[in-house]
Parts: sequence; structure tokens; C-alpha cells
Amino acid sequence: PAEGGQELTIFGSNFGALDYSPAVSIGDSSCRAKHWVSDTAILCTVTKGTRFLAGANQELPLRVVVGLEHYPRSFQTGLMTESYTYDLVVKRTFTINNNEINIIAFMS
Repeated sequence: PAEGGQELTIFGSNFGALDYSPAVSIGDSSCRAKHWVSDTAILCTVTKGTRFLAGANQELPLRVVVGLEHYPRSFQTGLMTESYTYDLVVKRTFTINNNEINIIAFMS
């Protein structure tokens, strides 16, 4: 969903035999929390969608960078294009009997 906060598990290979401080980004946004699980899995907490123009949060690239933090030449980058889509957000406000009602709907 566009509000973010979901935990995303990324499966792949060669993420490292030890925790190599992975960096994960979706589109232009970095995941808030990253956690190396194993050589084949990383967890990250997705940030909220920041662009709400038509189609801007659809089919975003997912980038994973692993390596020794103190040795930048060890960094390896994996990129999967068109791999993540935020749900579209619809916000509506209306009034019934002088009471303001706010609705947020997520559409996919």
C-alpha cells in the first residue's frame, strides 16, 4: 500500500554468507529498515509512496546493494526493473450533518 510500513522479503542469491549491511531501494526511495536474513533473503520495511501522478508509483525498480561497508569496492548491486507497484490512493472528504468524514481508499 502507498502508506508504506509493510515488510518486504526479497529472495535472491549471493547476498553474503554474513550480514554485509544490505541497502535496498524501491524507485527513488530507500527502505527504512534493512535486515540481512541469509545468503538468499533480505527483509526491508517499505517507505510510503511519494509520487501520486498517474502511474508514478507503478512498476518501480528494486535495487539491492551488498558489500563490506568499510570496503566500497566489495559492493555488488542487483537490479530488478518494473518489479514493485504501490497501490493507488484515493482520498475523499465529505460532510454529513456538519460532521466531516475523511476516507482513504487504496486501489490496486
